[in-house]
Amino acid sequence: MCRVSFCRLYNGSTDTAVPLIGALISLAGALIEALADTQKSKQKKKNPHKVATEGFFKLCRCPNYFGELLMWLGVFIGGLTTYRGIGQILMAVISFIAICIIMFNGAKRLEKRQNARYGNDPEFNHYCDTTPIIIPFVPLYHLVKKEGK
Repeated sequence: MCRVSFCRLYNGSTDTAVPLIGALISLAGALIEALADTQKSKQKKKNPHKVATEGFFKLCRCPNYFGELLMWLGVFIGGLTTYRGIGQILMAVISFIAICIIMFNGAKRLEKRQNARYGNDPEFNHYCDTTPIIIPFVPLYHLVKKEGK
């Protein structure tokens, strides 16, 4: 957000619609991330030996990472009408791609840990095979190849 605010001031941007849309997307992402973390904590407190599968976790296995991605997507979108010159545009694109890589690598590490811990549980395996890993409704179910498959 600071980067976009700095660019808006530096470049003399006066538009408000696109930054507002970006801010709303970021807010939605932050809310999803916070609610997903709360839902996970409640589910783990109730049953510490199972992965969270309720609430946002019905839509994807890493809704907190999805919320983080959405938050940064909003920052990126909020600055679209602000960036001037190839340097600022390139920096914004590279930054957003880096965030995506970080989130997908985090989901991949989590998937490895969960496979090691719950991989023998048929219910867990069904959940993983039918619930997208990070982006709801996008049929990307695994980032890690399971042993023996």
